[in-house]
Amino acid sequence: ELVCTATITERKRVLELAEAAVVARVPVRVLGSPYGKDDPYYLRFLALAERHSDFVRYAGPVNDRAELARIYQSARGFVLLSTMETRSLSSEEAAASGCPLLLSDLPWARSIFGHNATYCTISKPASTAAALKKFYDEAPALPTPAMPCRWSDVANQLVRIYQKL
Repeated sequence: ELVCTATITERKRVLELAEAAVVARVPVRVLGSPYGKDDPYYLRFLALAERHSDFVRYAGPVNDRAELARIYQSARGFVLLSTMETRSLSSEEAAASGCPLLLSDLPWARSIFGHNATYCTISKPASTAAALKKFYDEAPALPTPAMPCRWSDVANQLVRIYQKL
């Protein structure tokens, strides 16, 4: 199955991902919580997940980092179709776990992952479903994303820059 870790809110497009999964007949597991339990967007997501539990699994957030890493490692791929990100910690965690990535085709994603991810334009549900199905089918053959830099890697890069000055 595919996995998505995100706050369940409009800008993260979790409901739209779930709808696309149903149309594409692709299993997706959503991990996360809403900003509020009475949020209408969250309630629509819950209703869809209950109606289509064969394709949409939801059990709330996972707070244990080791368990989350195991989930990423066993997932067929990671999906985040957000409209507004500056940088996504969850996508970098998934990448560090060797999970293929399907991300919104936004500048932050391309600048961080380049050719090491698959991208989906933010568009109509049918297009999203087609992109989701294609990613699901191709995920086992996709290369794993490059390991994100560790703080020591960043420090070494800075040292090299300073040495050149």
